[in-house]
Amino acid sequence: HPGGVPVCRRSRPVCRSDPTAESGPTGNPRASHASTGCDARSPGSPVDLRFPLGVQSLIVTFREKLASRAKKAGISVQTDVISGLEAYFGLLQKWNSKVSLTSLPIEKVGDEAIDRLLIEPLVALKYVPQGAALIDVGSGGGSPAIPMRIANPTISLRMVESRIRKAAFLREVVRQLQLERTAIESSRFEELLARPELHEAADVVTLRAVKVEKKTLMCLQAFLKPGGSLLLFRADSAGDEGLANPMLVWQANHPLLPALHSELAVFIKSSG
Repeated sequence: HPGGVPVCRRSRPVCRSDPTAESGPTGNPRASHASTGCDARSPGSPVDLRFPLGVQSLIVTFREKLASRAKKAGISVQTDVISGLEAYFGLLQKWNSKVSLTSLPIEKVGDEAIDRLLIEPLVALKYVPQGAALIDVGSGGGSPAIPMRIANPTISLRMVESRIRKAAFLREVVRQLQLERTAIESSRFEELLARPELHEAADVVTLRAVKVEKKTLMCLQAFLKPGGSLLLFRADSAGDEGLANPMLVWQANHPLLPALHSELAVFIKSSG
């Protein structure tokens, strides 16, 4: 077959004789995706021969990969958390080609994407207290906020994303994963400063950024309660202590994943 090997061929009885099969547009039987395990892609679509069992093999591969990367990072992930992360990652793959949610190679379940998008947030979760009110700024494709929320359902989450299409993706994730106490703000964080109810409303503020300015952190501290934490996900943490200000004290830089040279810069809001 010039486009690859089709998953379901009309000559195979497994796809033709299933009692739950539906009728196609020409009256020919069409296998039920749920009952036969056959891929429901259009005829002639190429199939990745590394996964001959279709979607189920992809699921197993993802779960095995996630468990392996978590073990390497020194953390364990419960089964229900893996299921939630799997659903999130699947939506990320589906939307990314249209919305450009991440530049990481997520079409295949590779180490770099799993580590950066899923494992890093899980490692950083130790710095988020139970029941915390968390504001994630510039949420984009949802990491680190969504993995943290999946792994710790006691968190109340507010994601701030000004780009409309990315905000739409985040809402879809919240809807499909049925994440309670999770809100999306389709605006810039500077606009939220005009809302008094958000002042000193968060226990934790998270931000993943390549470059961040001192004045940005000065603005973000307004959302934190006294004693609250600002967690800055960094690939290069040189000079983070210089970002501190009278209201926001640099505490430490904690390693996340040595292989990625990633760290978490932790700032604490002054109680004075």
